[in-house]
Amino acid sequence: MSIWSMTIWTLKPRSAGNRRHPEVGQGTAQILALRPDEAAAALSVSRSFFFAEILPELSVVRRGRLRLIPLRSLEDWIERNATRGHE
Repeated sequence: MSIWSMTIWTLKPRSAGNRRHPEVGQGTAQILALRPDEAAAALSVSRSFFFAEILPELSVVRRGRLRLIPLRSLEDWIERNATRGHE
């Protein structure tokens, strides 16, 4: 399982006779992409630094005004830019 997962909440009927008051259950969903602000926060960088220095190097999914950065793109960027030890 990826480190990128989140908790989601689902509603389940409390009982067959009482469907008006659902019971909240908990599950997990794997995150596949982040919005730019979320990606900046995940990398612990400012929004302006992310847009200026990192976003141009990433694959981005665009739909209308929505931009999504696939986690695979972020992970690949980290691998390409990582250095070993004290280099």
